[in-house]
This record gives sequence, structure tokens and C-alpha cells, in this order.
Amino acid sequence: MQNQSNFYDLMDHLIHANYNANKTATGNYILEDLGIQIDVRMRSFYLILDTTRYCQPSRFMQKTYWRNNRIKCGLQLTPSSGKTYSYPDLRNYLKDTPNDNVLRANYYFICIDQIIKFFTFPEEDFGFEKIDLEFHNKN
Repeated sequence: MQNQSNFYDLMDHLIHANYNANKTATGNYILEDLGIQIDVRMRSFYLILDTTRYCQPSRFMQKTYWRNNRIKCGLQLTPSSGKTYSYPDLRNYLKDTPNDNVLRANYYFICIDQIIKFFTFPEEDFGFEKIDLEFHNKN
């Protein structure tokens, strides 16, 4: 339990040092000025986007899967709800130890930060590439 506490303490520090965030519960943050809610758990995280702000540009109007191979993170957006499902690949290699939880918090923050930038600066891709799920599922 102490290991999880250290993880959430570090996430608090990283989120608050980089964003104007309101913490609503353990691992839950609202970035009101950006219209983004972040929910971080030990095994995953997701963002909920203000659909009027982020799901209108054409590249975000349909359910889409994006992949960033530089940071080993996948992202699926459901435009109707604004919810993103995140797939941080490296989580599978991290154990529930103090050192790994420091790595996990930093890794998740890097993924979260890149996803936020991806949505708030739509003219940039920040390393994310759209994946054609129909083609991907056939192969």
C-alpha cells in the first residue's frame, strides 16, 4: 500500500508542477482551463475530453486508435463521450516496488503530457500515428 501511496504522491507532484490542475480524488485531476479530466490508476490511465472542444476537428470525429511508438503508448478516442482509453505498453514490465512505481509515475506522466499536447495542438502529431483498426485486426 505504501508503494501505491508513493506512486500517487509523485503523480500529484508531476501533474501540479506542469498543469493548473484541481485534484478531486486520489489519481483524479481536472484541468479546467484545458477542458480535460485525468484519471490515473496503477495499471492504466484515461482522459475525458470536453467534446465540444476536442471532438470537432475532423481527425477526432470518429472512434479512432492512435499509436506513439516513441513512448510506447496507444490511445483510443470515443468522440461521443470524449473518453480516451490509453495503452501504456511499458506498464507490463513494472512491478509494485518503490523504484518501479517512481518509473511508472514518470512514464505515465510522459504519456499523459504527450496525449494532452496531441489534443490541444491539433496541427502537431507529437509522434502519434493513426492506426487503421480494420486493417490491423485482419492481420
